[in-house]
Amino acid sequence: MMNKKELKNKYEHQQQEEFENSLPTDSEIFEKLFDYLDEELENGCNHTLHLTETFLTSEKVNNVDEIKGWLRDNGGFCDCEVLANIEELFEKE
Repeated sequence: MMNKKELKNKYEHQQQEEFENSLPTDSEIFEKLFDYLDEELENGCNHTLHLTETFLTSEKVNNVDEIKGWLRDNGGFCDCEVLANIEELFEKE
């Protein structure tokens, strides 16, 4: 029988696995996106996903609309929210 700590670790591992499986593209693309947005948003956010779309296109990602939908579903409705809300999800890894 597992103790409380083992059960908690198992649950957290399972949650992390589910999160990673939900990603519409490689997590490395997201990490690069966060770095890109961090630099580009110094000039402010226009409350669209324009910078995100520009980045994904430059990386030759072929499912940009799917990724944008995933971002919106997880609280990233514009570039600054992608950085504020989505990057936070990856820090739990």
